[in-house]
Amino acid sequence: MQQTEVSDYVNDSPRPKQKGSGDANQTERRLCQVLLLSFGLLCVIQAILNVSLRLTLYSTHSDCNATNFSYQDQVKKVQKDCEGELPGQCNRLQERFNALTLDKYQLANRNTELNNMIKDLQRERDRLRTSLETGENGLSLLT
Repeated sequence: MQQTEVSDYVNDSPRPKQKGSGDANQTERRLCQVLLLSFGLLCVIQAILNVSLRLTLYSTHSDCNATNFSYQDQVKKVQKDCEGELPGQCNRLQERFNALTLDKYQLANRNTELNNMIKDLQRERDRLRTSLETGENGLSLLT
């Protein structure tokens, strides 16, 4: 009788699904947590970097505002900047400012000229279109 009892018992190794199912889920969950934590840390570092770079950018120009200046304000700023600078640097800065101002006015004049040319061409186009239409009507009346 003991033989039958022993023969009923089989020493099997545990099945892979039964053995590792809890560990695999826990490992996967742990990996997901680590990835989310790393991404969050990366976002925080990026935000800190953005703030520090912006502060560095605007700290060198403490008297500068983010809005556009009028022409008089720009001239005053150039003159104020030149007071503490060496004369050579001041002259170069003033020359550059004058050249840019001249370029600005030249571009504005060129823009006005081009706009006037466009208007003239549109008027000529309209005149030709009307003359073409009247010419077609005149031809159709003759035939």
